[in-house]
Amino acid sequence: MQEIHSHKITIRHFVKEMLPLAIPVAMHEFLISAVNIADTIMVGRIDETAIAAVNLANQIFFIFILMMVGIVSGSAIFVSQYFGDKDIKGVQRTLGLTLILTAVCSTAFSVFSVGFAKEIISFYTKDPAVISSGTDYLKITGYSFPLVALSFAYCSVLRSIHKPKLPLVTTAFALIMNVILDFVFIFGKFGFPRMGVEGAALATLISRLLEVTLLFSVMRIKNSVLLAGVKDLFTFPHGFVKRFAATNYPVLLNEMVWVIGVSLYNKIYAGISTQAITSVSIAYTIFNMFFVVFFGTSSRPLF
Repeated sequence: MQEIHSHKITIRHFVKEMLPLAIPVAMHEFLISAVNIADTIMVGRIDETAIAAVNLANQIFFIFILMMVGIVSGSAIFVSQYFGDKDIKGVQRTLGLTLILTAVCSTAFSVFSVGFAKEIISFYTKDPAVISSGTDYLKITGYSFPLVALSFAYCSVLRSIHKPKLPLVTTAFALIMNVILDFVFIFGKFGFPRMGVEGAALATLISRLLEVTLLFSVMRIKNSVLLAGVKDLFTFPHGFVKRFAATNYPVLLNEMVWVIGVSLYNKIYAGISTQAITSVSIAYTIFNMFFVVFFGTSSRPLF
């Protein structure tokens, strides 16, 4: 009886310790995707072509986010261990390596998205109207990838050192700003020209910039240990990079396989008709709202 009672206390204690960390993490994952999901919802008031165009353009963002998840999942493991040992230098150099990897990845995605936007959308559909609108959207949002990567890296480390509220607040701010700017730019309010799909893209880019600005401003005010110097961030002991890569590559491979599958599904749907991919886009939007909450809670080391 004593063992059973002790086990119940352990479970209760675990849940009590987990929820204050898990809930902000789950909400943050939801809000990261919600910024781009908001574009799909807002352009839905234009026509089905706009919905299809934004959804197909956001396939690149989806692939990019999964690559970011693969990178920061490994870093979260290292940061959690270093933080538990009170090794702040270890936390800082893990952040530094994460910044290098996310910067390289996001720059590649940004260059590819802006430079080959039309080819990317054409891979999914042959509808000229969807290709035109999707290209316009992707050429603008492509510039936001480095900003998302910067935020992703710092927010992941903040969560791993038990500071999940700041990422939640900054991403919520980005979502609110994106919705407001979507309304202004898409429909031409308050003297701005009606920009349609391009307005949604511009709103996303600006909201991502504001998110990063707020994140670094708050960290500066609070004198965060993550705002370290170049030497602390980018000096790696022998074998560290190798160990980091060994931890990360299985996750990256898993994400890549998943990405390929989802991309092919969307190509098939878009090949049926614009109406088909529009319907799937709406369904995926609803699905993602629930999925990212569970994904965010289960995929991060919380202790």
